[in-house]
Amino acid sequence: ATNTCTDTTGFNTVRVVRTPIPAFQVVNDYVCPGTSVSFTNLTDTATTYNWNFGDPASGVNNTSVSSNPSHVYSTAGVYQVTLQAGLLDVSGVSCPSIIQHIVHVVAPDIRIVVDSPTCVRDTIQFLPVVNSPAGLSPIRDTIWKINGVVYIVPTATYPRFSHVFTQPGVYNISLIVGTVSGCYDTATVNVTVNPIPLITAVADQRICLGNAVQLTANSNAGNYQWNPSPNSGLSCYTCPNPIASPVTTTTYIVSTVNSFGCSNRDTVKVTVIPPFTMNVQPLRDTICIGESVQLVANGASNYLWSPSATLSCNTCNNPIATPVTTTLYQVIGSDNYNCFKDTIRVEVAVGRYPVITMPASQVLSTGTLYTIVPQIANGPIVDYEWTPALNLSCADCPHPVAIVREDVCYQLKAENQYHCADTAEFCIRAFCENTQVFIPNTFTPMQATNNIFRVRGTGIKSIRSFRVYNRWGEIVYEASNIPPNGEGWDGRIRGVMATPDVFVYTAEVVCDNGVPFTYRGNVTLIR
Repeated sequence: ATNTCTDTTGFNTVRVVRTPIPAFQVVNDYVCPGTSVSFTNLTDTATTYNWNFGDPASGVNNTSVSSNPSHVYSTAGVYQVTLQAGLLDVSGVSCPSIIQHIVHVVAPDIRIVVDSPTCVRDTIQFLPVVNSPAGLSPIRDTIWKINGVVYIVPTATYPRFSHVFTQPGVYNISLIVGTVSGCYDTATVNVTVNPIPLITAVADQRICLGNAVQLTANSNAGNYQWNPSPNSGLSCYTCPNPIASPVTTTTYIVSTVNSFGCSNRDTVKVTVIPPFTMNVQPLRDTICIGESVQLVANGASNYLWSPSATLSCNTCNNPIATPVTTTLYQVIGSDNYNCFKDTIRVEVAVGRYPVITMPASQVLSTGTLYTIVPQIANGPIVDYEWTPALNLSCADCPHPVAIVREDVCYQLKAENQYHCADTAEFCIRAFCENTQVFIPNTFTPMQATNNIFRVRGTGIKSIRSFRVYNRWGEIVYEASNIPPNGEGWDGRIRGVMATPDVFVYTAEVVCDNGVPFTYRGNVTLIR
Protein backbone atom coordinates (compact mmCIF):
# COMPACT_ATOMS: atom_id res chain seq x y z
CA ALA A 1 0.00 0.00 0.00
CA THR A 2 1.09 3.58 -0.12
CA ASN A 3 2.24 3.30 3.47
CA THR A 4 4.51 0.48 2.51
CA CYS A 5 2.39 -1.98 4.40
CA THR A 6 2.14 -5.29 2.58
CA ASP A 7 0.18 -8.47 2.92
CA THR A 8 0.32 -11.73 1.20
CA THR A 9 -2.78 -13.61 -0.16
CA GLY A 10 -3.36 -17.26 -1.23
CA PHE A 11 -4.27 -18.78 -4.60
CA ASN A 12 -7.44 -20.83 -5.67
CA THR A 13 -7.94 -22.84 -8.92
CA VAL A 14 -11.11 -22.21 -11.01
CA ARG A 15 -12.25 -25.14 -13.32
CA VAL A 16 -14.20 -24.14 -16.43
CA VAL A 17 -16.39 -26.97 -17.82
CA ARG A 18 -17.27 -26.99 -21.59
CA THR A 19 -20.97 -26.75 -22.54
CA PRO A 20 -22.07 -29.54 -25.03
CA ILE A 21 -23.61 -28.69 -28.41
CA PRO A 22 -27.02 -30.45 -28.46
CA ALA A 23 -28.62 -31.68 -31.70
CA PHE A 24 -31.15 -34.33 -32.74
CA GLN A 25 -33.04 -35.43 -35.81
CA VAL A 26 -36.75 -36.37 -36.13
CA VAL A 27 -37.26 -39.27 -38.50
CA ASN A 28 -40.76 -37.96 -39.53
CA ASP A 29 -42.02 -34.68 -38.24
CA TYR A 30 -45.43 -35.05 -39.93
CA VAL A 31 -47.13 -38.15 -38.55
CA CYS A 32 -50.61 -39.52 -37.90
CA PRO A 33 -52.01 -39.84 -34.39
CA GLY A 34 -50.91 -43.14 -32.81
CA THR A 35 -47.72 -43.27 -34.87
CA SER A 36 -44.39 -43.73 -33.05
CA VAL A 37 -41.98 -40.85 -33.68
CA SER A 38 -38.27 -41.71 -33.40
CA PHE A 39 -35.60 -39.19 -32.40
CA THR A 40 -31.93 -39.60 -33.34
CA ASN A 41 -29.49 -37.88 -30.94
CA LEU A 42 -26.71 -35.94 -32.70
CA THR A 43 -25.30 -34.10 -29.65
CA ASP A 44 -21.50 -34.04 -29.30
CA THR A 45 -19.78 -34.89 -25.97
CA ALA A 46 -22.70 -35.10 -23.59
CA THR A 47 -23.16 -37.37 -20.63
CA THR A 48 -26.78 -36.67 -19.68
CA TYR A 49 -29.97 -36.32 -21.76
CA ASN A 50 -33.36 -35.07 -20.66
CA TRP A 51 -36.15 -35.24 -23.26
CA ASN A 52 -39.54 -33.50 -23.05
CA PHE A 53 -41.92 -34.48 -25.88
CA GLY A 54 -44.37 -31.60 -25.29
CA ASP A 55 -47.23 -34.07 -24.75
CA PRO A 56 -48.42 -33.65 -21.15
CA ALA A 57 -51.44 -35.81 -21.86
CA SER A 58 -49.11 -38.79 -22.19
CA GLY A 59 -48.18 -38.58 -18.47
CA VAL A 60 -44.90 -40.21 -17.45
CA ASN A 61 -44.25 -41.03 -21.10
CA ASN A 62 -43.83 -37.33 -21.81
CA THR A 63 -40.14 -37.42 -20.71
CA SER A 64 -37.16 -39.64 -21.33
CA VAL A 65 -33.45 -39.81 -20.44
CA SER A 66 -32.60 -42.17 -23.28
CA SER A 67 -30.06 -41.18 -25.82
CA ASN A 68 -32.32 -42.02 -28.84
CA PRO A 69 -35.91 -42.21 -27.58
CA SER A 70 -39.29 -42.57 -29.37
CA HIS A 71 -42.74 -41.30 -28.49
CA VAL A 72 -46.33 -42.02 -29.56
CA TYR A 73 -48.65 -39.02 -29.98
CA SER A 74 -52.30 -40.06 -29.58
CA THR A 75 -53.97 -36.85 -30.72
CA ALA A 76 -53.34 -34.46 -33.54
CA GLY A 77 -51.52 -31.25 -32.79
CA VAL A 78 -48.27 -29.31 -32.99
CA TYR A 79 -45.77 -30.49 -30.35
CA GLN A 80 -42.49 -28.83 -29.26
CA VAL A 81 -39.86 -31.42 -28.40
CA THR A 82 -37.04 -30.26 -26.04
CA LEU A 83 -33.64 -31.93 -25.52
CA GLN A 84 -31.47 -30.81 -22.58
CA ALA A 85 -27.99 -32.29 -22.95
CA GLY A 86 -25.34 -31.99 -20.17
CA LEU A 87 -21.61 -32.70 -19.73
CA LEU A 88 -20.88 -33.88 -16.13
CA ASP A 89 -17.41 -32.90 -14.91
CA VAL A 90 -15.32 -35.05 -12.49
CA SER A 91 -15.91 -32.43 -9.91
CA GLY A 92 -19.62 -32.98 -10.27
CA VAL A 93 -20.32 -29.87 -12.29
CA SER A 94 -22.71 -30.16 -15.28
CA CYS A 95 -23.27 -27.42 -17.82
CA PRO A 96 -26.52 -28.23 -19.71
CA SER A 97 -27.57 -26.96 -23.15
CA ILE A 98 -31.07 -27.01 -24.66
CA ILE A 99 -32.44 -27.50 -28.27
CA GLN A 100 -36.03 -27.71 -29.47
CA HIS A 101 -37.83 -29.09 -32.57
CA ILE A 102 -41.46 -29.05 -33.74
CA VAL A 103 -43.36 -32.29 -34.49
CA HIS A 104 -46.63 -32.11 -36.42
CA VAL A 105 -49.20 -34.77 -35.68
CA VAL A 106 -51.84 -34.33 -38.39
CA ALA A 107 -55.17 -36.09 -39.16
CA PRO A 108 -58.34 -35.22 -41.13
CA ASP A 109 -60.86 -33.32 -39.03
CA ILE A 110 -64.37 -34.14 -40.26
CA ARG A 111 -67.99 -33.45 -39.42
CA ILE A 112 -71.34 -34.30 -41.07
CA VAL A 113 -73.96 -31.79 -42.22
CA VAL A 114 -77.49 -33.26 -42.52
CA ASP A 115 -80.51 -32.00 -44.48
CA SER A 116 -83.67 -31.30 -42.56
CA PRO A 117 -86.47 -32.15 -42.06
CA THR A 118 -85.98 -35.89 -42.09
CA CYS A 119 -89.11 -37.80 -42.99
CA VAL A 120 -89.80 -41.30 -44.15
CA ARG A 121 -89.47 -41.58 -47.97
CA ASP A 122 -87.53 -38.30 -48.18
CA THR A 123 -84.17 -38.34 -49.87
CA ILE A 124 -81.85 -37.12 -47.10
CA GLN A 125 -78.52 -35.62 -48.08
CA PHE A 126 -75.39 -36.07 -45.92
CA LEU A 127 -72.54 -33.68 -46.68
CA PRO A 128 -69.01 -34.39 -45.36
CA VAL A 129 -67.06 -31.34 -44.16
CA VAL A 130 -63.33 -32.16 -44.02
CA ASN A 131 -60.74 -29.78 -42.56
CA SER A 132 -57.28 -30.50 -43.94
CA PRO A 133 -54.48 -29.10 -41.79
CA ALA A 134 -51.13 -28.16 -43.32
CA GLY A 135 -49.10 -31.20 -44.21
CA LEU A 136 -52.09 -33.57 -44.42
CA SER A 137 -51.70 -36.09 -47.24
CA PRO A 138 -54.52 -36.42 -49.81
CA ILE A 139 -57.82 -38.04 -48.85
CA ARG A 140 -58.15 -41.57 -50.16
CA ASP A 141 -61.09 -43.25 -48.37
CA THR A 142 -64.60 -42.02 -47.56
CA ILE A 143 -66.74 -44.68 -45.89
CA TRP A 144 -70.39 -44.10 -44.90
CA LYS A 145 -72.23 -46.32 -42.43
CA ILE A 146 -75.81 -46.42 -41.22
CA ASN A 147 -76.15 -48.30 -37.95
CA GLY A 148 -72.82 -49.96 -38.75
CA VAL A 149 -73.79 -51.08 -42.26
CA VAL A 150 -71.53 -49.80 -45.03
CA TYR A 151 -73.22 -48.01 -47.97
CA ILE A 152 -71.54 -47.40 -51.30
CA VAL A 153 -71.52 -43.82 -52.56
CA PRO A 154 -72.18 -43.48 -56.32
CA THR A 155 -69.33 -41.98 -58.29
CA ALA A 156 -71.59 -39.24 -59.66
CA THR A 157 -72.36 -37.84 -56.17
CA TYR A 158 -69.11 -38.66 -54.32
CA PRO A 159 -68.35 -37.68 -51.59
CA ARG A 160 -71.95 -36.67 -50.87
CA PHE A 161 -74.19 -39.43 -49.58
CA SER A 162 -77.98 -39.64 -49.83
CA HIS A 163 -80.39 -42.17 -48.47
CA VAL A 164 -84.15 -42.79 -48.38
CA PHE A 165 -85.40 -44.15 -45.07
CA THR A 166 -88.49 -46.33 -45.29
CA GLN A 167 -89.15 -46.62 -41.56
CA PRO A 168 -89.19 -43.97 -38.83
CA GLY A 169 -86.61 -44.12 -36.02
CA VAL A 170 -83.22 -42.87 -34.83
CA TYR A 171 -80.32 -43.85 -37.09
CA ASN A 172 -76.59 -43.60 -36.35
CA ILE A 173 -74.72 -42.16 -39.32
CA SER A 174 -70.93 -42.46 -39.30
CA LEU A 175 -68.29 -41.25 -41.73
CA ILE A 176 -64.72 -42.56 -41.80
CA VAL A 177 -62.18 -40.54 -43.78
CA GLY A 178 -58.62 -41.74 -44.45
CA THR A 179 -55.59 -40.30 -46.21
CA VAL A 180 -53.17 -42.01 -48.53
CA SER A 181 -50.70 -42.09 -45.62
CA GLY A 182 -53.15 -44.00 -43.47
CA CYS A 183 -54.47 -41.19 -41.24
CA TYR A 184 -58.15 -41.64 -40.34
CA ASP A 185 -60.84 -39.72 -38.55
CA THR A 186 -64.43 -40.71 -37.78
CA ALA A 187 -67.49 -38.51 -37.35
CA THR A 188 -70.89 -39.65 -36.18
CA VAL A 189 -74.31 -38.08 -36.03
CA ASN A 190 -77.71 -39.38 -34.96
CA VAL A 191 -80.58 -38.70 -37.36
CA THR A 192 -84.19 -38.88 -36.31
CA VAL A 193 -86.44 -39.98 -39.18
CA ASN A 194 -90.00 -38.87 -38.52
CA PRO A 195 -93.07 -40.82 -39.65
CA ILE A 196 -95.24 -39.61 -42.51
CA PRO A 197 -99.00 -39.23 -42.07
CA LEU A 198 -101.39 -41.81 -43.47
CA ILE A 199 -103.78 -40.76 -46.24
CA THR A 200 -105.96 -42.83 -48.55
CA ALA A 201 -108.16 -41.61 -51.37
CA VAL A 202 -111.07 -43.27 -53.11
CA ALA A 203 -110.32 -45.53 -56.10
CA ASP A 204 -110.13 -44.07 -59.61
CA GLN A 205 -113.48 -42.93 -60.99
CA ARG A 206 -115.17 -42.76 -64.39
CA ILE A 207 -117.93 -40.32 -65.36
CA CYS A 208 -119.79 -39.23 -68.45
CA LEU A 209 -119.09 -35.71 -69.66
CA GLY A 210 -121.43 -33.34 -67.83
CA ASN A 211 -121.76 -35.53 -64.73
CA ALA A 212 -120.04 -35.20 -61.34
CA VAL A 213 -118.59 -37.60 -58.76
CA GLN A 214 -117.77 -37.23 -55.07
CA LEU A 215 -114.16 -37.85 -54.10
CA THR A 216 -113.25 -38.91 -50.56
CA ALA A 217 -109.98 -39.04 -48.63
CA ASN A 218 -109.04 -40.10 -45.09
CA SER A 219 -105.99 -38.71 -43.25
CA ASN A 220 -104.79 -39.34 -39.67
CA ALA A 221 -103.28 -35.83 -39.71
CA GLY A 222 -106.72 -34.28 -40.16
CA ASN A 223 -105.84 -31.80 -42.92
CA TYR A 224 -106.29 -31.97 -46.72
CA GLN A 225 -105.07 -30.10 -49.76
CA TRP A 226 -106.43 -31.05 -53.20
CA ASN A 227 -104.62 -30.24 -56.43
CA PRO A 228 -104.80 -29.23 -59.23
CA SER A 229 -106.52 -26.00 -58.37
CA PRO A 230 -108.25 -23.80 -59.24
CA ASN A 231 -110.50 -24.36 -62.30
CA SER A 232 -110.19 -28.13 -62.06
CA GLY A 233 -113.82 -28.83 -61.38
CA LEU A 234 -113.63 -29.32 -57.57
CA SER A 235 -116.22 -27.95 -55.18
CA CYS A 236 -113.57 -27.40 -52.46
CA TYR A 237 -109.81 -27.84 -52.05
CA THR A 238 -109.27 -28.32 -48.28
CA CYS A 239 -112.16 -30.63 -47.41
CA PRO A 240 -111.99 -34.45 -47.33
CA ASN A 241 -114.89 -35.04 -49.76
CA PRO A 242 -115.06 -32.54 -52.67
CA ILE A 243 -117.39 -32.92 -55.65
CA ALA A 244 -115.46 -33.28 -58.92
CA SER A 245 -116.97 -32.31 -62.27
CA PRO A 246 -114.04 -32.11 -64.73
CA VAL A 247 -114.56 -31.65 -68.47
CA THR A 248 -111.52 -33.71 -69.39
CA THR A 249 -109.79 -36.66 -67.77
CA THR A 250 -108.02 -35.28 -64.67
CA THR A 251 -105.77 -36.76 -61.99
CA TYR A 252 -106.46 -35.17 -58.58
CA ILE A 253 -103.78 -35.19 -55.85
CA VAL A 254 -104.73 -34.95 -52.18
CA SER A 255 -101.94 -34.29 -49.66
CA THR A 256 -101.68 -33.96 -45.86
CA VAL A 257 -99.00 -32.73 -43.39
CA ASN A 258 -98.40 -33.97 -39.81
CA SER A 259 -96.92 -32.19 -36.78
CA PHE A 260 -93.37 -33.16 -37.81
CA GLY A 261 -93.78 -31.28 -41.11
CA CYS A 262 -93.81 -34.59 -43.01
CA SER A 263 -96.26 -34.89 -45.89
CA ASN A 264 -97.93 -37.72 -47.79
CA ARG A 265 -100.31 -37.87 -50.71
CA ASP A 266 -102.60 -40.09 -52.77
CA THR A 267 -104.14 -39.67 -56.20
CA VAL A 268 -107.55 -40.16 -57.81
CA LYS A 269 -107.87 -40.29 -61.59
CA VAL A 270 -111.28 -39.22 -62.90
CA THR A 271 -111.70 -40.44 -66.47
CA VAL A 272 -114.21 -38.36 -68.46
CA ILE A 273 -116.03 -40.20 -71.24
CA PRO A 274 -116.76 -37.65 -74.02
CA PRO A 275 -119.55 -37.95 -76.60
CA PHE A 276 -118.56 -39.51 -79.90
CA THR A 277 -119.42 -38.78 -83.51
CA MET A 278 -120.53 -41.76 -85.56
CA ASN A 279 -120.47 -41.89 -89.35
CA VAL A 280 -121.78 -44.46 -91.81
CA GLN A 281 -120.66 -45.16 -95.33
CA PRO A 282 -122.49 -45.02 -97.61
CA LEU A 283 -125.45 -42.96 -96.41
CA ARG A 284 -127.36 -44.11 -99.49
CA ASP A 285 -126.56 -46.83 -101.94
CA THR A 286 -128.18 -48.40 -104.94
CA ILE A 287 -127.94 -52.06 -105.88
CA CYS A 288 -129.62 -54.45 -108.28
CA ILE A 289 -131.84 -57.17 -106.96
CA GLY A 290 -129.75 -60.13 -105.84
CA GLU A 291 -126.67 -58.01 -105.16
CA SER A 292 -125.16 -57.09 -101.79
CA VAL A 293 -123.57 -53.98 -100.36
CA GLN A 294 -121.35 -53.58 -97.29
CA LEU A 295 -122.39 -50.94 -94.79
CA VAL A 296 -119.62 -49.52 -92.59
CA ALA A 297 -120.11 -47.55 -89.38
CA ASN A 298 -117.26 -45.90 -87.45
CA GLY A 299 -116.81 -43.78 -84.34
CA ALA A 300 -118.74 -45.81 -81.74
CA SER A 301 -117.73 -48.79 -79.60
CA ASN A 302 -120.92 -50.83 -80.00
CA TYR A 303 -123.42 -51.06 -82.87
CA LEU A 304 -126.99 -52.32 -83.27
CA TRP A 305 -128.44 -52.55 -86.81
CA SER A 306 -132.09 -52.99 -87.80
CA PRO A 307 -133.93 -54.48 -89.57
CA SER A 308 -131.59 -57.44 -89.23
CA ALA A 309 -133.33 -59.96 -91.52
CA THR A 310 -131.29 -59.04 -94.60
CA LEU A 311 -128.01 -58.25 -92.79
CA SER A 312 -125.09 -60.61 -92.30
CA CYS A 313 -124.79 -59.40 -88.68
CA ASN A 314 -126.59 -56.79 -86.60
CA THR A 315 -123.97 -56.01 -83.91
CA CYS A 316 -120.86 -55.57 -86.04
CA ASN A 317 -119.75 -52.29 -87.56
CA ASN A 318 -119.64 -53.57 -91.16
CA PRO A 319 -122.59 -55.84 -92.01
CA ILE A 320 -123.33 -56.97 -95.55
CA ALA A 321 -126.83 -56.02 -96.66
CA THR A 322 -128.77 -58.12 -99.20
CA PRO A 323 -132.25 -56.57 -99.37
CA VAL A 324 -134.79 -57.65 -101.99
CA THR A 325 -136.60 -54.31 -101.90
CA THR A 326 -135.52 -50.78 -101.11
CA THR A 327 -134.80 -50.79 -97.36
CA LEU A 328 -134.03 -48.09 -94.78
CA TYR A 329 -131.51 -49.46 -92.28
CA GLN A 330 -130.88 -47.91 -88.87
CA VAL A 331 -127.73 -48.23 -86.74
CA ILE A 332 -127.55 -47.18 -83.09
CA GLY A 333 -124.01 -46.61 -81.84
CA SER A 334 -123.02 -46.48 -78.18
CA ASP A 335 -119.86 -46.32 -76.08
CA ASN A 336 -118.68 -49.01 -73.66
CA TYR A 337 -119.89 -47.09 -70.61
CA ASN A 338 -123.50 -46.36 -71.66
CA CYS A 339 -122.80 -42.64 -71.62
CA PHE A 340 -123.80 -41.57 -75.11
CA LYS A 341 -125.64 -42.91 -78.17
CA ASP A 342 -125.94 -41.85 -81.80
CA THR A 343 -128.37 -42.99 -84.50
CA ILE A 344 -127.88 -42.87 -88.27
CA ARG A 345 -130.13 -44.21 -91.03
CA VAL A 346 -128.94 -45.42 -94.41
CA GLU A 347 -131.13 -46.32 -97.38
CA VAL A 348 -130.28 -49.10 -99.79
CA ALA A 349 -132.31 -48.75 -102.98
CA VAL A 350 -132.96 -52.03 -104.84
CA GLY A 351 -133.66 -51.93 -108.56
CA ARG A 352 -134.63 -54.59 -111.10
CA TYR A 353 -132.58 -55.41 -114.14
CA PRO A 354 -133.79 -53.92 -117.42
CA VAL A 355 -134.98 -56.37 -120.12
CA ILE A 356 -134.06 -55.50 -123.73
CA THR A 357 -136.10 -56.86 -126.63
CA MET A 358 -134.40 -56.26 -129.98
CA PRO A 359 -136.17 -56.26 -133.36
CA ALA A 360 -135.61 -59.31 -135.50
CA SER A 361 -132.36 -59.48 -137.40
CA GLN A 362 -132.56 -57.76 -140.82
CA VAL A 363 -131.31 -58.57 -144.33
CA LEU A 364 -130.82 -55.21 -146.02
CA SER A 365 -129.20 -53.95 -149.13
CA THR A 366 -126.08 -51.87 -148.75
CA GLY A 367 -126.72 -48.19 -148.49
CA THR A 368 -129.98 -48.69 -146.62
CA LEU A 369 -130.65 -46.44 -143.62
CA TYR A 370 -132.20 -48.50 -140.83
CA THR A 371 -133.40 -47.16 -137.47
CA ILE A 372 -132.88 -49.67 -134.67
CA VAL A 373 -135.75 -49.48 -132.17
CA PRO A 374 -135.37 -51.84 -129.17
CA GLN A 375 -138.05 -52.32 -126.52
CA ILE A 376 -136.75 -51.99 -122.92
CA ALA A 377 -138.59 -52.85 -119.70
CA ASN A 378 -137.71 -51.91 -116.05
CA GLY A 379 -136.51 -48.43 -116.84
CA PRO A 380 -136.05 -45.59 -116.86
CA ILE A 381 -132.85 -46.15 -118.79
CA VAL A 382 -130.18 -43.56 -118.07
CA ASP A 383 -127.30 -44.95 -120.12
CA TYR A 384 -127.15 -46.52 -123.58
CA GLU A 385 -124.01 -48.02 -125.06
CA TRP A 386 -123.99 -49.43 -128.63
CA THR A 387 -120.97 -51.42 -129.80
CA PRO A 388 -119.44 -51.30 -132.27
CA ALA A 389 -120.26 -47.69 -133.09
CA LEU A 390 -119.38 -48.27 -136.78
CA ASN A 391 -121.85 -46.76 -139.23
CA LEU A 392 -124.24 -45.64 -136.45
CA SER A 393 -125.65 -42.16 -136.18
CA CYS A 394 -125.01 -42.27 -132.39
CA ALA A 395 -123.61 -44.75 -129.90
CA ASP A 396 -125.33 -43.50 -126.71
CA CYS A 397 -128.93 -42.91 -127.89
CA PRO A 398 -131.92 -45.23 -127.66
CA HIS A 399 -132.68 -45.39 -131.45
CA PRO A 400 -129.56 -45.05 -133.58
CA VAL A 401 -129.76 -45.04 -137.40
CA ALA A 402 -127.53 -47.65 -139.02
CA ILE A 403 -126.07 -47.16 -142.52
CA VAL A 404 -125.95 -50.64 -144.02
CA ARG A 405 -122.59 -51.32 -145.59
CA GLU A 406 -121.63 -54.82 -144.50
CA ASP A 407 -122.71 -57.66 -142.27
CA VAL A 408 -122.67 -56.48 -138.67
CA CYS A 409 -124.07 -57.35 -135.20
CA TYR A 410 -124.69 -54.47 -132.79
CA GLN A 411 -124.77 -55.01 -129.02
CA LEU A 412 -126.69 -52.69 -126.75
CA LYS A 413 -125.92 -52.32 -123.04
CA ALA A 414 -128.73 -50.45 -121.27
CA GLU A 415 -128.39 -49.31 -117.64
CA ASN A 416 -131.21 -47.94 -115.50
CA GLN A 417 -131.13 -45.48 -112.60
CA TYR A 418 -130.24 -48.30 -110.19
CA HIS A 419 -127.12 -49.05 -112.24
CA CYS A 420 -128.65 -52.37 -113.27
CA ALA A 421 -127.85 -53.33 -116.84
CA ASP A 422 -128.89 -55.76 -119.57
CA THR A 423 -127.38 -56.49 -122.98
CA ALA A 424 -128.93 -57.64 -126.25
CA GLU A 425 -127.78 -58.07 -129.84
CA PHE A 426 -129.19 -57.02 -133.18
CA CYS A 427 -127.70 -58.23 -136.48
CA ILE A 428 -127.88 -56.91 -140.07
CA ARG A 429 -126.98 -59.02 -143.08
CA ALA A 430 -126.01 -56.76 -145.99
CA PHE A 431 -126.44 -57.62 -149.69
CA CYS A 432 -125.84 -55.75 -152.91
CA GLU A 433 -127.75 -56.04 -156.30
CA ASN A 434 -127.30 -54.46 -159.65
CA THR A 435 -130.50 -52.48 -159.31
CA GLN A 436 -128.75 -50.33 -156.70
CA VAL A 437 -126.75 -48.63 -159.47
CA PHE A 438 -128.34 -46.03 -161.81
CA ILE A 439 -126.54 -44.98 -165.00
CA PRO A 440 -128.60 -42.61 -167.24
CA ASN A 441 -128.97 -43.35 -170.95
CA THR A 442 -128.89 -39.67 -172.00
CA PHE A 443 -127.19 -36.51 -170.78
CA THR A 444 -127.05 -32.93 -171.97
CA PRO A 445 -123.64 -31.29 -171.52
CA MET A 446 -123.46 -27.55 -170.95
CA GLN A 447 -127.02 -27.51 -169.57
CA ALA A 448 -128.20 -26.63 -166.10
CA THR A 449 -129.16 -30.20 -165.22
CA ASN A 450 -128.09 -33.67 -166.28
CA ASN A 451 -124.90 -32.17 -167.68
CA ILE A 452 -122.44 -34.82 -166.32
CA PHE A 453 -122.52 -38.46 -167.26
CA ARG A 454 -121.72 -40.29 -164.01
CA VAL A 455 -122.44 -43.54 -162.09
CA ARG A 456 -125.05 -43.08 -159.40
CA GLY A 457 -126.40 -45.40 -156.69
CA THR A 458 -126.64 -46.35 -153.04
CA GLY A 459 -124.61 -48.88 -151.02
CA ILE A 460 -121.66 -48.35 -153.37
CA LYS A 461 -118.20 -48.29 -151.81
CA SER A 462 -116.30 -47.23 -154.94
CA ILE A 463 -116.24 -47.28 -158.75
CA ARG A 464 -113.19 -49.31 -159.63
CA SER A 465 -113.28 -48.23 -163.33
CA PHE A 466 -115.53 -46.16 -165.61
CA ARG A 467 -114.90 -45.91 -169.42
CA VAL A 468 -116.81 -44.31 -172.31
CA TYR A 469 -116.16 -45.36 -175.98
CA ASN A 470 -117.23 -43.85 -179.32
CA ARG A 471 -118.77 -46.00 -181.99
CA TRP A 472 -115.32 -46.83 -183.38
CA GLY A 473 -114.17 -48.27 -180.06
CA GLU A 474 -111.98 -45.37 -179.04
CA ILE A 475 -111.95 -44.36 -175.33
CA VAL A 476 -113.21 -40.83 -174.99
CA TYR A 477 -113.32 -40.80 -171.10
CA GLU A 478 -111.74 -42.95 -168.43
CA ALA A 479 -111.61 -42.80 -164.56
CA SER A 480 -110.73 -45.32 -161.80
CA ASN A 481 -111.27 -45.66 -158.04
CA ILE A 482 -113.72 -42.81 -157.84
CA PRO A 483 -116.61 -42.37 -155.39
CA PRO A 484 -120.18 -42.86 -156.59
CA ASN A 485 -122.30 -39.87 -157.40
CA GLY A 486 -119.17 -37.83 -157.92
CA GLU A 487 -116.78 -37.51 -160.86
CA GLY A 488 -118.03 -38.19 -164.45
CA TRP A 489 -117.73 -37.29 -168.18
CA ASP A 490 -118.63 -33.71 -169.17
CA GLY A 491 -119.01 -34.54 -172.92
CA ARG A 492 -115.62 -33.23 -174.07
CA ILE A 493 -113.19 -35.21 -176.16
CA ARG A 494 -109.63 -33.97 -175.86
CA GLY A 495 -111.04 -30.62 -174.70
CA VAL A 496 -113.54 -30.22 -177.51
CA MET A 497 -117.28 -30.71 -176.99
CA ALA A 498 -118.38 -33.85 -178.82
CA THR A 499 -121.14 -33.78 -181.35
CA PRO A 500 -124.41 -35.50 -180.52
CA ASP A 501 -124.01 -39.22 -180.83
CA VAL A 502 -124.45 -42.57 -179.13
CA PHE A 503 -121.58 -43.75 -176.92
CA VAL A 504 -120.85 -47.07 -175.20
CA TYR A 505 -119.78 -47.29 -171.51
CA THR A 506 -118.51 -49.93 -169.02
CA ALA A 507 -118.51 -49.50 -165.22
CA GLU A 508 -117.02 -51.87 -162.59
CA VAL A 509 -118.65 -51.12 -159.22
CA VAL A 510 -117.79 -52.46 -155.70
CA CYS A 511 -120.64 -52.52 -153.17
CA ASP A 512 -120.24 -51.62 -149.51
CA ASN A 513 -120.15 -55.31 -148.63
CA GLY A 514 -117.28 -55.86 -151.08
CA VAL A 515 -119.33 -57.55 -153.84
CA PRO A 516 -118.30 -56.32 -157.38
CA PHE A 517 -120.70 -55.69 -160.28
CA THR A 518 -119.95 -54.79 -163.91
CA TYR A 519 -122.36 -52.60 -165.91
CA ARG A 520 -122.41 -52.01 -169.73
CA GLY A 521 -124.70 -49.85 -171.83
CA ASN A 522 -125.25 -46.94 -174.23
CA VAL A 523 -125.65 -43.29 -173.51
CA THR A 524 -126.83 -40.62 -175.96
CA LEU A 525 -125.21 -37.19 -175.88
CA ILE A 526 -127.83 -34.52 -176.68
CA ARG A 527 -127.09 -30.82 -177.35
